[in-house]
Amino acid sequence: MGSQVVLLEDITPARAEKIYRKAKEYAEGPIPQLNKAEAGMRVARAKEPRFMKTLAALVECLDAMAEEQTGRSRREMRQRFGLTKMPTTVVAFTRALECADAGRPEPSLSYLYGAVAEYAGVIV
Repeated sequence: MGSQVVLLEDITPARAEKIYRKAKEYAEGPIPQLNKAEAGMRVARAKEPRFMKTLAALVECLDAMAEEQTGRSRREMRQRFGLTKMPTTVVAFTRALECADAGRPEPSLSYLYGAVAEYAGVIV
């Protein structure tokens, strides 16, 4: 899995859901996967290119899914009230990307980093 090459086209809604489920499993499983979370934090701190590209592609995919599901009502809310309501999953992964890109990965998002790093083939 370490030699896996992740292309932007590889991040489909089904794979995005799989990554999210893996992150939830790491965080809420019977035995939380602290080692995966810690490894994900190290990768995020190092700004490993494959990890960052995968995380960015995942955010794009999740945003496209949200747009497809709630696009019209979301755009109308923005026009009328200046509000934008985003699904929690999109917000969490977007925050994870912004923090990692700034070089300050958020410890509370470590399970997301671990799941993305594993999918990107950076950790095993």
